[in-house]
Amino acid sequence: MDFRVADWTWDPSQGSQGTAFCGTDFNVDKDVDWFREALPQEHYPLFEAVKVALLPAGQAPAGAELVDGTPTVFLDVRWLRFLASKGWEGLDEVMVHEKHHLIQLLEGRLKIDHPKGVYTWEGKEYTAQQVIDSYPHLPWEEEAYWEQAQYV
Repeated sequence: MDFRVADWTWDPSQGSQGTAFCGTDFNVDKDVDWFREALPQEHYPLFEAVKVALLPAGQAPAGAELVDGTPTVFLDVRWLRFLASKGWEGLDEVMVHEKHHLIQLLEGRLKIDHPKGVYTWEGKEYTAQQVIDSYPHLPWEEEAYWEQAQYV
């Protein structure tokens, strides 16, 4: 299976534009090759219809975004290596959760305006600080966690 793994990371100040990342613990080619080789084939269906963007260690373990209209799931490299050491336990639940956010975004129920720091859920706006303070009790997170629980 060909993972459409991006060689960029998300920078909130750039909105949905990808930006190059140059870090000492993040080697795009090495990490992409490792991920392709390490992920067991039974997990391949989790990655259908999405692009995968590997993030440098220290960011959120996972996230979802429409990047230039393309459904994209962001995964932290160090977190992936931890999951691999545990037999990939939990990866499926996380992918269900993040793919549900992609559905919310594609349906237009969730909108994210990174330059303005505004998240809009079904017409109601939340500031980035409200998102930080209220996670995981935000309505779109509660819905995604419910979907995740149905999968388990």
